[in-house]
Amino acid sequence: MRLTRDDYRAAGALPEHNTGIVNYALDLPGVEMAYLAEERPGECKASLRAIAPWNVQKIASRFGGGGHVQASGLTYKGSLRELEEKLDAAMTAALSKDI
Repeated sequence: MRLTRDDYRAAGALPEHNTGIVNYALDLPGVEMAYLAEERPGECKASLRAIAPWNVQKIASRFGGGGHVQASGLTYKGSLRELEEKLDAAMTAALSKDI
């Protein structure tokens, strides 16, 4: 999932209004890992979630982030599209390698 600065403006929302949204992705059938990537001025942030036995802390740490095994986060200096591509690749690899 993603939220751009335009999304925030259109909704009249602030970043703190998205608290917990990423968790809803894990309620979808077949979803075992998810992220919410957010565009912020000068950077992007991402919240990662997983259900056991998956470990998003390992993925977040590759980007200088951290947290817990099933709930982690990171800050990324780059475009939202770049971050999404990298997270998609990292999560796909993790799921396919059963790590």
